[in-house]
Amino acid sequence: MLGALGAFNSIELSLFDLGSDPKEQENVLEKWPDTVAYRTAVAQEYREAIGDSHTQTKGKEVRR
Repeated sequence: MLGALGAFNSIELSLFDLGSDPKEQENVLEKWPDTVAYRTAVAQEYREAIGDSHTQTKGKEVRR
């Protein structure tokens, strides 16, 4: 897929505390598992609703 930064095949999950780390140097993914689980679940709900070309998920709420 071609994104704003060029071609990519996978996206590595990451989480940054922009308040204390605005340059996104420290991935705090493992420090906040509940936050990651919640945000991942919300993202999946949106994928199912509107679709996602990267994961090839067809949206259930897309008008045709």
